[in-house]
Amino acid sequence: MEESDRQPQADRSATGAVAMEAMKNGGESEKRAREFLEEQTQLTRLEIEDLKEERKLRHWSLVVRHFSDVMKALFELAVAAIVLIILVALGSAIWSAASDSGLVIEAFSVPPDLSARGLTGQVVAAQLQDKLTSLQRQTVSARAGSSYQNNWGSDIKVQIPETGVSIGEFYNYLRQWLGHETRISGEVFHDGSGGIAVTARAGSGQGQTFRGKQSDLDTLVQKAAEAVYGQTQPYRYAVYLMNKNRNAEAAQVYTALSNSGSAHERAWAYIGLGNLSQVHGDFAGALRFAGRAIAENPDFVLGLTNQIQFENQLQHQEAVYQAALKLDRVLRDSHEEDISAVAEESTRLNNEVQIANSLNDSVRALALDREIESKPDFNNSVDNARQNDILSRAVMHDAAAVRRLEAELPPRTDLNTQLNRTLIAFVSSTLTTDWKSALALRPALEVVASKIGPIGVGVNERIVDPLTAMALAMKGDHAAASAMIAKSPLDCDNCLRIRGFVAAEQGKWSQALHWLALEAARTPSLPQSYSDWGMILLRSGNPAAAIEKLRIANAKGPHFADPLVWWGEALMAQNRSDLAAEKFASAEKYAPNWGRLHLKWGEALVYSGDEAGARKQFAISARLNLTPAESKELAQVRSAGH
Repeated sequence: MEESDRQPQADRSATGAVAMEAMKNGGESEKRAREFLEEQTQLTRLEIEDLKEERKLRHWSLVVRHFSDVMKALFELAVAAIVLIILVALGSAIWSAASDSGLVIEAFSVPPDLSARGLTGQVVAAQLQDKLTSLQRQTVSARAGSSYQNNWGSDIKVQIPETGVSIGEFYNYLRQWLGHETRISGEVFHDGSGGIAVTARAGSGQGQTFRGKQSDLDTLVQKAAEAVYGQTQPYRYAVYLMNKNRNAEAAQVYTALSNSGSAHERAWAYIGLGNLSQVHGDFAGALRFAGRAIAENPDFVLGLTNQIQFENQLQHQEAVYQAALKLDRVLRDSHEEDISAVAEESTRLNNEVQIANSLNDSVRALALDREIESKPDFNNSVDNARQNDILSRAVMHDAAAVRRLEAELPPRTDLNTQLNRTLIAFVSSTLTTDWKSALALRPALEVVASKIGPIGVGVNERIVDPLTAMALAMKGDHAAASAMIAKSPLDCDNCLRIRGFVAAEQGKWSQALHWLALEAARTPSLPQSYSDWGMILLRSGNPAAAIEKLRIANAKGPHFADPLVWWGEALMAQNRSDLAAEKFASAEKYAPNWGRLHLKWGEALVYSGDEAGARKQFAISARLNLTPAESKELAQVRSAGH
C-alpha cells in the first residue's frame, strides 16, 4: 500500500471512537459500527503486513547496498594489487637489469657456406661461451669476484635473437640501457687465402682477429676467448697465465694494471708481481711488491698474507710475527670484501697457526690444525695442516708421533707438495735430533728443489743449508759445518741461530753467544732466541745467566717446553733439584713425550730423595726418543739402582 493511500492514524482513532459510541446505542447503528470496526481491524492487519514486507525489503536493500560497497572495495583493491604487482615486477626488472654485470655473447656473423654446414653464428657463440667458462674454472685465486670492477663471474650466456616486442626483448632493452653487462660480438669470415679468420670484440672496443685453417677453428676460438678474457678480466687473465706457467705474459698484464689501474687494482697487481718474483726465487723482490700493495691499502689482507709468507722464506721471524699480529687485528675488526668467504676463513685460521708457531705454542697449533681440517679444503689447506702437525710434534720432541704422522700422509704427486713435505721431514729430523735422517733427506730435497726451479734455491740458502751445517756439526764434521754455515746470509734468523750452535759444538763459547745475542736482538718478541741463548749459556757453565735468559723466554712463550727444561737443568746445576722438578712438571704439559725431559726430571727426583718418582720418570724416558748420549746417561743412573 502506498503511503498516500493510508488513513492518518489520528483520523482513524477518532472514527473508531465514534463507532464505539454507536455500538452503545444498539440497533442498526451497532451493526454498522461492528462492520466498520471489522473493516478497520482488517485494514490495520493489512497495514501491519505491509509494514513487515516493507521492513524486509529495506533490510535486503541495505544488504544489497552493503554487498555492492564491499564488491566495489574489493574491485578497487584488486585493481590496486594488480597495479602494485606490475610496479613491483617492473621495479624488480629495472633493479635486476641495473645490477646485471654478466657476459652476453651475441650470435656471430658467419659465411653462408659455413652456416649451411651447421656452423651457425649461435654455434660459434656457444663455443666461445664454453671456452670462457673453462678459463674461469682454471683461474684459481683468493680474490672475491665482487672486488673486480668488471665482474661477470660465471654469468656467461649466449643471446638468442627474438622477434617482435616480447617480455624477454623488453628486459634485454632494460639490461642494455641500465645494466653493466659485457656484450661480446664477432664474426667468422674467409680470409681470401683459403683459410678462415675469427674476430671477437667486447662492447664497442676494437676486436682482435685470429687466422688459420678451417680445421683450426677450435684453436682460433680459444685464442679469441683468451683475448676477450684478457680485455674484460685482466687480473683473472694474468692469474690464468701464471697457472699455465706463461709468466712473461702474466708479468705484462700485471705491470699494465700497476701503472694504469685504480689504487685498488694496483694493490692487486702488486700481489701478482710479488707472486711472480717468488716463482723466480727473488724473495726480496717479492717482499717489496707486498710492501707496495700494503702501501696502497694498509689493511689489505692478501698483502699482509704475502708479507708473512715472504718474510718467512727470508727467515725474518720478528717481521713475520708482527705482520701476523696486524693481520689478526684486521681480520677481527672488519670483514674483508676483497677475498672470498672461504679464503678469509682459511686465512684467519692459518694466521692463528702462524702466531702459535712464532710463540712455539704447539698445543695451540695442533688444535687449530684440527679446525682447519674440518673446513673445506682451500689452496691445499688440509695438507698444510697435516704437515704443520708434524712440525708441531717435532717442536714438542715427539719423534714417534712425527714418524706416525709422516706415514699417514696420503700420496701426492705435485711438486710443491713434495717439496713442502720433504722440507718438513728434514726440519723435523733436526728438531728431534735425528741427524742421520736429516742428512739422508738432503739429496731428495735438492732433487725436488731443482724441479721446482729458482724458488728452491732460496729455500736451500736460508733453511736447508744452515740445518745441514747443524747436522754435520752434531755428527762431528766441524770443518764442513763451519764452511757451509759461513756462506749463510746475516739477515737470516735461522742462520744466526745455527752459527751459534756450530760454534758451541766446537767449544767456541764467545762466538756462539755472540751469534745468539744477535738472533735475540733481531727477534725481541719471540721465545726461541732467548731459549737458545739460555741453553748455550747453560752449556758454557753459567747457569745463573742462563736462568735470566730462560725466564725471558718463558715469559714470551709460556707454552714452550724448552725454556722450562733448560731452566730446570740450570736449577739442578745450582743444587736446587726441588725447584727443578717443578719446572719439569710444568714442561710436561707442553712436551709430554720428550725423552730428555723425563730423564732430567728423574734425576732431579733422585737428588730430592723421591726414588719412586725417579724410577717412574726413568721408565717413561726409556720408552721415548733419546740421543746416544742421553741413552748412555739413562743407563748409568739406572745401573746405580735408581
